[in-house]
Amino acid sequence: SEGEACRTPAEAEAAAARGWLLKAPYSTAGRDRRRGPLDVGGRAWAERILRDQGALRAEPFRERVLDLSFHLDVGEPSRFVGTVRFFTTANGQFTGTAPGRWLATTEPEFARALSDEGRQPRRLRQLGEQLAAFLGPRLFTLGVRGPVGVDAFLYRDGATLRLDPLVEVNPRCTMGRVSLALEGRIHPHAKARWSFLPVAKLGAPPGEWYASEAAAKPLQMASGQLRRGVFATNDPATATTLLTVLELT
Repeated sequence: SEGEACRTPAEAEAAAARGWLLKAPYSTAGRDRRRGPLDVGGRAWAERILRDQGALRAEPFRERVLDLSFHLDVGEPSRFVGTVRFFTTANGQFTGTAPGRWLATTEPEFARALSDEGRQPRRLRQLGEQLAAFLGPRLFTLGVRGPVGVDAFLYRDGATLRLDPLVEVNPRCTMGRVSLALEGRIHPHAKARWSFLPVAKLGAPPGEWYASEAAAKPLQMASGQLRRGVFATNDPATATTLLTVLELT
Protein backbone atom coordinates (compact mmCIF):
# COMPACT_ATOMS: atom_id res chain seq x y z
CA SER A 1 0.00 0.00 0.00
CA GLU A 2 1.49 3.36 -1.06
CA GLY A 3 2.16 5.80 1.74
CA GLU A 4 4.72 7.19 4.15
CA ALA A 5 5.28 7.68 7.87
CA CYS A 6 5.24 11.24 9.22
CA ARG A 7 7.20 11.68 12.45
CA THR A 8 7.12 15.47 12.86
CA PRO A 9 4.35 18.08 12.66
CA ALA A 10 6.05 19.62 9.60
CA GLU A 11 6.01 16.28 7.74
CA ALA A 12 2.36 15.73 8.61
CA GLU A 13 1.38 19.23 7.53
CA ALA A 14 3.24 18.84 4.21
CA ALA A 15 1.49 15.55 3.47
CA ALA A 16 -1.90 17.00 4.37
CA ALA A 17 -1.25 20.01 2.12
CA ARG A 18 -0.99 17.55 -0.81
CA GLY A 19 -4.53 16.38 -0.02
CA TRP A 20 -3.32 13.11 1.47
CA LEU A 21 -5.15 11.24 4.20
CA LEU A 22 -3.50 11.19 7.64
CA LYS A 23 -4.21 8.22 9.92
CA ALA A 24 -3.13 7.42 13.44
CA PRO A 25 -1.20 4.12 13.62
CA TYR A 26 -3.81 2.74 16.03
CA SER A 27 -6.83 4.24 14.29
CA THR A 28 -9.92 2.00 14.34
CA ALA A 29 -13.40 2.17 12.79
CA GLY A 30 -12.73 5.42 10.93
CA ARG A 31 -11.49 7.31 13.98
CA ASP A 32 -8.38 9.48 14.21
CA ARG A 33 -7.93 10.36 10.57
CA ARG A 34 -7.90 13.69 8.74
CA ARG A 35 -7.66 14.72 5.10
CA GLY A 36 -6.50 17.88 3.41
CA PRO A 37 -4.78 21.03 4.72
CA LEU A 38 -4.74 21.14 8.51
CA ASP A 39 -6.44 23.98 10.35
CA VAL A 40 -5.59 24.91 13.93
CA GLY A 41 -7.60 21.99 15.30
CA GLY A 42 -6.05 19.62 12.77
CA ARG A 43 -2.53 20.66 13.73
CA ALA A 44 -3.34 20.13 17.42
CA TRP A 45 -4.73 16.68 16.55
CA ALA A 46 -1.58 15.77 14.58
CA GLU A 47 0.67 16.92 17.41
CA ARG A 48 -1.31 14.83 19.90
CA ILE A 49 -1.09 11.68 17.76
CA LEU A 50 2.63 12.20 17.16
CA ARG A 51 3.18 12.67 20.89
CA ASP A 52 1.07 9.68 21.93
CA GLN A 53 1.74 7.22 19.09
CA GLY A 54 5.05 8.37 17.60
CA ALA A 55 3.97 8.76 13.96
CA LEU A 56 1.15 9.37 11.51
CA ARG A 57 0.57 7.38 8.35
CA ALA A 58 0.05 9.50 5.24
CA GLU A 59 -1.37 8.04 2.04
CA PRO A 60 -2.97 9.39 -1.14
CA PHE A 61 -6.71 9.80 -0.87
CA ARG A 62 -8.49 7.24 -3.02
CA GLU A 63 -12.07 6.98 -4.24
CA ARG A 64 -13.13 3.85 -2.40
CA VAL A 65 -16.01 1.93 -3.91
CA LEU A 66 -16.00 -1.31 -1.89
CA ASP A 67 -14.55 -2.34 1.47
CA LEU A 68 -13.58 -5.90 2.33
CA SER A 69 -11.49 -7.75 4.87
CA PHE A 70 -9.32 -10.85 4.78
CA HIS A 71 -9.45 -13.03 7.89
CA LEU A 72 -6.56 -15.07 9.22
CA ASP A 73 -5.82 -17.33 12.15
CA VAL A 74 -2.28 -16.61 13.32
CA GLY A 75 -0.43 -19.62 14.67
CA GLU A 76 2.05 -22.27 13.61
CA PRO A 77 1.22 -22.28 10.78
CA SER A 78 -1.08 -19.33 10.10
CA ARG A 79 -4.05 -19.91 7.83
CA PHE A 80 -6.51 -17.95 5.72
CA VAL A 81 -10.14 -18.25 6.87
CA GLY A 82 -12.20 -16.15 4.45
CA THR A 83 -13.17 -12.73 3.10
CA VAL A 84 -16.03 -10.43 4.07
CA ARG A 85 -17.49 -7.36 2.42
CA PHE A 86 -18.24 -4.61 4.90
CA PHE A 87 -19.81 -1.15 4.76
CA THR A 88 -18.70 2.19 6.17
CA THR A 89 -19.81 5.79 6.24
CA ALA A 90 -18.02 8.40 4.11
CA ASN A 91 -15.52 8.98 6.91
CA GLY A 92 -14.81 5.29 7.37
CA GLN A 93 -16.99 4.34 10.35
CA PHE A 94 -18.17 0.73 10.27
CA THR A 95 -21.91 0.19 9.65
CA GLY A 96 -22.24 -3.52 8.82
CA THR A 97 -21.32 -6.46 6.59
CA ALA A 98 -22.64 -8.64 3.77
CA PRO A 99 -22.34 -12.18 5.17
CA GLY A 100 -22.84 -15.24 3.01
CA ARG A 101 -22.00 -15.53 -0.69
CA TRP A 102 -21.48 -11.78 -1.01
CA LEU A 103 -19.33 -11.85 -4.15
CA ALA A 104 -22.13 -13.51 -6.13
CA THR A 105 -24.47 -10.61 -5.33
CA THR A 106 -21.94 -7.76 -5.57
CA GLU A 107 -22.35 -5.10 -8.25
CA PRO A 108 -21.15 -6.72 -11.54
CA GLU A 109 -18.50 -4.06 -12.15
CA PHE A 110 -16.95 -4.69 -8.74
CA ALA A 111 -17.20 -8.47 -9.00
CA ARG A 112 -15.37 -8.37 -12.33
CA ALA A 113 -12.61 -6.22 -10.87
CA LEU A 114 -12.17 -8.52 -7.88
CA SER A 115 -11.77 -11.53 -10.19
CA ASP A 116 -9.55 -9.72 -12.74
CA GLU A 117 -12.38 -9.65 -15.29
CA GLY A 118 -13.08 -13.31 -14.64
CA ARG A 119 -9.52 -14.42 -15.35
CA GLN A 120 -8.83 -15.17 -11.68
CA PRO A 121 -12.02 -16.51 -10.05
CA ARG A 122 -10.00 -17.52 -6.97
CA ARG A 123 -8.16 -14.20 -6.71
CA LEU A 124 -9.45 -13.25 -3.26
CA ARG A 125 -8.63 -16.68 -1.84
CA GLN A 126 -5.16 -16.54 -3.35
CA LEU A 127 -4.58 -13.07 -1.90
CA GLY A 128 -5.82 -14.23 1.50
CA GLU A 129 -3.43 -17.17 1.44
CA GLN A 130 -0.56 -14.86 0.45
CA LEU A 131 -1.42 -12.51 3.32
CA ALA A 132 -1.45 -15.44 5.76
CA ALA A 133 1.97 -16.53 4.49
CA PHE A 134 3.38 -12.99 4.60
CA LEU A 135 1.81 -11.54 7.76
CA GLY A 136 1.33 -14.70 9.81
CA PRO A 137 4.97 -15.33 10.79
CA ARG A 138 5.59 -11.62 11.43
CA LEU A 139 2.54 -11.27 13.67
CA PHE A 140 3.37 -14.55 15.43
CA THR A 141 6.85 -13.19 16.25
CA LEU A 142 5.16 -10.12 17.78
CA GLY A 143 3.12 -12.36 20.07
CA VAL A 144 -0.18 -12.28 18.16
CA ARG A 145 -2.24 -15.48 18.30
CA GLY A 146 -5.64 -16.32 16.86
CA PRO A 147 -8.02 -14.18 14.76
CA VAL A 148 -6.68 -11.26 12.70
CA GLY A 149 -8.61 -9.11 10.24
CA VAL A 150 -6.85 -7.33 7.36
CA ASP A 151 -8.86 -4.47 5.85
CA ALA A 152 -8.67 -3.84 2.10
CA PHE A 153 -10.60 -1.84 -0.45
CA LEU A 154 -11.41 -1.50 -4.13
CA TYR A 155 -10.90 2.01 -5.50
CA ARG A 156 -11.15 3.97 -8.73
CA ASP A 157 -7.95 5.05 -10.42
CA GLY A 158 -9.25 7.01 -13.38
CA ALA A 159 -11.26 4.54 -15.45
CA THR A 160 -9.69 1.53 -13.71
CA LEU A 161 -10.74 -0.27 -10.53
CA ARG A 162 -7.81 -1.37 -8.37
CA LEU A 163 -7.56 -3.36 -5.15
CA ASP A 164 -5.43 -2.27 -2.19
CA PRO A 165 -5.14 -5.59 -0.28
CA LEU A 166 -3.34 -4.37 2.85
CA VAL A 167 -4.82 -1.22 4.37
CA GLU A 168 -5.09 -2.00 8.07
CA VAL A 169 -4.24 -4.94 10.33
CA ASN A 170 -6.60 -5.67 13.24
CA PRO A 171 -5.09 -8.30 15.58
CA ARG A 172 -8.37 -9.27 17.23
CA CYS A 173 -11.71 -10.90 16.57
CA THR A 174 -13.48 -8.26 14.47
CA MET A 175 -17.12 -7.96 13.48
CA GLY A 176 -16.00 -9.24 10.08
CA ARG A 177 -14.88 -12.46 11.74
CA VAL A 178 -18.24 -12.76 13.48
CA SER A 179 -19.87 -12.17 10.08
CA LEU A 180 -17.93 -15.15 8.70
CA ALA A 181 -19.32 -17.28 11.50
CA LEU A 182 -22.86 -16.27 10.46
CA GLU A 183 -22.35 -17.63 6.96
CA GLY A 184 -23.11 -21.22 7.93
CA ARG A 185 -26.58 -20.12 9.06
CA ILE A 186 -27.45 -18.30 5.83
CA HIS A 187 -29.04 -20.04 2.84
CA PRO A 188 -26.71 -19.94 -0.20
CA HIS A 189 -29.40 -18.26 -2.34
CA ALA A 190 -30.03 -15.46 0.17
CA LYS A 191 -28.60 -11.97 -0.14
CA ALA A 192 -27.76 -10.85 3.39
CA ARG A 193 -26.95 -7.53 5.07
CA TRP A 194 -25.92 -7.36 8.74
CA SER A 195 -26.52 -3.76 9.82
CA PHE A 196 -25.35 -1.89 12.92
CA LEU A 197 -28.05 0.71 13.47
CA PRO A 198 -27.63 3.62 15.92
CA VAL A 199 -30.57 3.48 18.32
CA ALA A 200 -30.75 7.28 18.33
CA LYS A 201 -31.52 7.29 14.60
CA LEU A 202 -34.26 4.64 14.55
CA GLY A 203 -37.05 7.16 15.17
CA ALA A 204 -38.71 4.85 17.71
CA PRO A 205 -37.72 2.75 20.73
CA PRO A 206 -35.69 -0.20 19.39
CA GLY A 207 -38.22 -2.77 20.59
CA GLU A 208 -41.06 -1.04 18.75
CA TRP A 209 -38.95 -0.42 15.65
CA TYR A 210 -37.89 -4.05 15.41
CA ALA A 211 -41.40 -5.39 16.03
CA SER A 212 -42.62 -3.35 13.06
CA GLU A 213 -39.75 -4.59 10.84
CA ALA A 214 -40.27 -8.22 11.88
CA ALA A 215 -44.00 -8.00 11.13
CA ALA A 216 -43.30 -6.59 7.67
CA LYS A 217 -40.43 -9.01 6.94
CA PRO A 218 -41.08 -12.24 8.86
CA LEU A 219 -38.21 -14.66 9.16
CA GLN A 220 -38.36 -17.63 6.77
CA MET A 221 -36.19 -20.76 6.86
CA ALA A 222 -35.17 -23.15 4.09
CA SER A 223 -33.23 -26.39 4.61
CA GLY A 224 -32.53 -25.34 8.19
CA GLN A 225 -30.95 -22.02 7.12
CA LEU A 226 -32.07 -18.38 7.19
CA ARG A 227 -33.66 -17.55 3.81
CA ARG A 228 -35.70 -14.34 4.07
CA GLY A 229 -36.79 -11.72 6.55
CA VAL A 230 -35.12 -9.96 9.48
CA PHE A 231 -33.43 -11.29 12.59
CA ALA A 232 -32.11 -9.18 15.49
CA THR A 233 -28.65 -10.22 16.67
CA ASN A 234 -28.82 -8.30 19.92
CA ASP A 235 -31.85 -7.82 22.15
CA PRO A 236 -34.06 -4.93 20.92
CA ALA A 237 -35.58 -4.67 24.39
CA THR A 238 -32.24 -3.78 25.99
CA ALA A 239 -30.33 -2.11 23.12
CA THR A 240 -29.18 1.36 24.15
CA THR A 241 -26.52 2.33 21.58
CA LEU A 242 -26.73 -0.02 18.60
CA LEU A 243 -29.32 -2.45 17.29
CA THR A 244 -27.78 -5.11 15.06
CA VAL A 245 -30.11 -6.65 12.50
CA LEU A 246 -29.57 -9.35 9.87
CA GLU A 247 -31.81 -8.81 6.83
CA LEU A 248 -32.17 -11.46 4.12
CA THR A 249 -33.75 -11.09 0.70
